[in-house]
Amino acid sequence: MNGILSQSGGEWYLGKRGFADTFLYVLKRWIEQTPLSIEGYRALKEHRARMEADEGVRLALKRQDLEPNG
Repeated sequence: MNGILSQSGGEWYLGKRGFADTFLYVLKRWIEQTPLSIEGYRALKEHRARMEADEGVRLALKRQDLEPNG
């Protein structure tokens, strides 16, 4: 996923923001519940930060009583 994100320009998973970015964000949140980490994956960390800066994502997290992972 990190490689594909990097190859597509690094900002959005398929080159422009879409549903895949939302799903990728959810997957990254699930990873935090496992022994795995995205710490060594720069593109994934930057993507997570972009998603968590989004007002809609922040609102969704708040409505679910969740905090950003980044």
